[in-house]
Amino acid sequence: MDTSDIRKGLKMMVDGKPYAVVDFQFVKPGKGQAFTRTKLRNMMTGNVIERTFKSGEKLEKADLEERQMQYLYPEDNFYVFMDTANYEQLRLTEDQLGDNKYYLSDGLMCSVLVYNERPIGLTPPNFVEFEIIETEHLGRHHQAGQDRDRPGNPGSALHRAGREGAYRHPHRRVRRTRQEVT
Repeated sequence: MDTSDIRKGLKMMVDGKPYAVVDFQFVKPGKGQAFTRTKLRNMMTGNVIERTFKSGEKLEKADLEERQMQYLYPEDNFYVFMDTANYEQLRLTEDQLGDNKYYLSDGLMCSVLVYNERPIGLTPPNFVEFEIIETEHLGRHHQAGQDRDRPGNPGSALHRAGREGAYRHPHRRVRRTRQEVT
């Protein structure tokens, strides 16, 4: 792998640690050798660094394993996941999950990123279904079909965290099911 393979999201080793490319820019100056300027996020600590690579420089691909695991429950400041193949359990911190913690529900299957047998990140599924458990009453003057955009409580950690509307995440599309409210 060399610098021509650099793309957003690429996972590679830098100084013996796994990094993910956050941003990159290919620069070809009028004089001198072309280079690629990158912003890299350390996948273990979350720190972001800037690094410049000369054109043609060799890169080492990160040795990461992605495991399908089932979310079980929260425990203190950790979230517990289970590998359904061998029933091994792993714990991820709130910092490792970031905003992904708002998309977790009991039994949800997720991709857990593992480096040297240590979990370092999580990718929830692209679609998550929440059941609407409560909606606002808009009054008697609204006709049928006009309630499409009324705010709803998805009954998840999004609502409990005071992040109503946050389920319209820019990178995740959330399917919601409606329930009659009596």
